[in-house]
Amino acid sequence: MPKSPLLEFDWKCQAQAAKLIDQWTDAFVRQDPFVANLRTRMSTETGTRLTDWLDHFSLPFSVETESLLSQSGFQLRHEPGDPVWQHPDGLFPDVVLGGFPKQRLTIHVESVRDFLVAHRIATSIRGLPGSALRLACVSETESTEFWVIERHGDVGFKPSESSAMNLPAILQHEEAFLLRKRDFASDEDGFDHASALVAAAKDNLGQDRTCDLFFAAERSYWESRNKAARIQKSRQDALGLGWANHDHHTYRSSRKHFTRLIALLEQLGFQCRERFYGGAEAGWGAQVLEQPATGVVIFADVDLTAEEVSGDFAHEPLPHRDQLGTVGRMVQTARRSHLASWHASLGMPI
Repeated sequence: MPKSPLLEFDWKCQAQAAKLIDQWTDAFVRQDPFVANLRTRMSTETGTRLTDWLDHFSLPFSVETESLLSQSGFQLRHEPGDPVWQHPDGLFPDVVLGGFPKQRLTIHVESVRDFLVAHRIATSIRGLPGSALRLACVSETESTEFWVIERHGDVGFKPSESSAMNLPAILQHEEAFLLRKRDFASDEDGFDHASALVAAAKDNLGQDRTCDLFFAAERSYWESRNKAARIQKSRQDALGLGWANHDHHTYRSSRKHFTRLIALLEQLGFQCRERFYGGAEAGWGAQVLEQPATGVVIFADVDLTAEEVSGDFAHEPLPHRDQLGTVGRMVQTARRSHLASWHASLGMPI
């Protein structure tokens, strides 16, 4: 019997994996005073946890470590290079096993340069300015190394100089997204404009870097209209972290334009994941999407009935309804299409 679309993604707590990562993190913190101090400052100054920022562990290979990973639900990613273990059912850092002389912990930041400036660290950065991946070692003990990494649509672990060759194009399309017009006479014109900007950027930079630039601009726009966001961003910037800990973006749409919204997201490389239904009283649901290379996750909200949430409402036009639901009223109150204020919120781990 085919599984219900609502049960296709059955997320469960991964206690064993969480315990393993917490043990490794705590052991690392005990060995590196810089990391211990950073974890304390993250908690007291930004209200975030060190685990919210983890990107990956790089550990010396051993059969014992492989066994621990396998027993905790991690799976080996079969690609060239050092073995990479990933957890398909939870938000955990990757684990790279190889010939590393020391244990290495790497956190994800928005800008390696900004992190070094914030902590007054003079060290070399691997990866040219504009590269899709840059990283630097910021602290070292006899047995550990602590690194920071920034990613722009690159899921690897080593920078590629070729990804920085298009720096003028990167700056050009970054500016185009930041200055994107958001008020149009019709929603159709707004969608056409956004789609054209995305298409032009993809031609020059590829899909993944385009997606990274697009959502950096969306966060900037959302932040400019949200005082709480600006306060939180300033706290995280003081530690050189930026918005690298974003968990998901939420967008709200009318029923009429929902499929067009999904089409634009798919143009950026998003893939539909699970769907969500708030219940009959709420009268709305959501399609969850994820872009694999950037890790950006979307909650796309729309007014739905219980029957509609089981169909392919992301791609099949929803019929017109005279009565507005919760999401429809929000959209009407804003008196803008999604192109003007579609970035309803930014979620972070709690």
